[in-house]
Amino acid sequence: MLSIFRTNQLLASFLLLIYAALLHTGPWFVPTTWQPTGYGIAYFWLYEAIKGNPLLVLSSTCITLFIGGFILNYADLTFRLSREINMLPGLFFVLVSSTVPEFQQFSPLHLANIFLIIGVIQMMDTFKKNFCADALFNAGFIVAIASFFCPAYLIFLLLIFIGLNLLRGFDFRERLMVFSGALVPYVLIGVYALWSNQIGLFFKLQLMSGLQFFHFQTPLPSITQLIPLSILIIFLLIIVANQGNFMGKRVIQSQKRINILYWFMLLSPLTLVFQNNIQIDHALAIAAPFGFLLGMFFSSIPSNWAELTHLVWLAFLLFFQYKDLIFKA
Repeated sequence: MLSIFRTNQLLASFLLLIYAALLHTGPWFVPTTWQPTGYGIAYFWLYEAIKGNPLLVLSSTCITLFIGGFILNYADLTFRLSREINMLPGLFFVLVSSTVPEFQQFSPLHLANIFLIIGVIQMMDTFKKNFCADALFNAGFIVAIASFFCPAYLIFLLLIFIGLNLLRGFDFRERLMVFSGALVPYVLIGVYALWSNQIGLFFKLQLMSGLQFFHFQTPLPSITQLIPLSILIIFLLIIVANQGNFMGKRVIQSQKRINILYWFMLLSPLTLVFQNNIQIDHALAIAAPFGFLLGMFFSSIPSNWAELTHLVWLAFLLFFQYKDLIFKA
């Protein structure tokens, strides 16, 4: 299956929509009870509009993952981060974002990840550019929009600042541009909320109930959550161990951007510090850089091992989706 995505043609990324739909067949036959938590005002408006239509909710999850995978593949094609340019970064982003059963719900983090990816791309595009005020403003603006789906994502403004330090060095005016970009959406949405008599809801979701300090909803994950999470942890350790291989014999701009992906993964757990009602799906904060680097890793190993590992991973994923149906029969 991976051979289909071993191409540098961006149009192949449209197959990710079929791939995402395949990975989300389980919720149709084995429905689960799930409620989103710790979401922002934009997710509240969207979820209220579609939650009565299960088909629309499931389709929205698949489409959201497809868009995120497509954008990651576009970034790889643009910045030439992988040694072998292909569509595997987007594929593994979709796979990571679907591995745990709770990831397959219409989580606010799926939507937040799309905007966060775009914001990071805007920041990466500032390397060796003399005039990039628009990209700096856009980076802050788009990260702020991501926080309207998951308020804790404001912490990724720190990622934008760290990335700029790596790409351009410190410039206080550039930090102000990013901060100004992040402030504008809050002013605009705040004005709209005031005009529509929802200013109390805005403050509640974005500040009071949206952000809390280490507030766990469930004490410990179940065995059906632990095993898929263990798979992700194993691959995460592999990715960390291969940092030197990813960086070796690369041009300086690629090295800097790959370093930003590692900072992205390192900062992702910080969202849990400020997240209200932490659930398993909040681990999706690491999905974008993790999936991207996994795609680079699977591109670098022999294709037969990559295919076998992917098929085993896929089989585990589908088994955990249908286990209740299997054992019931």
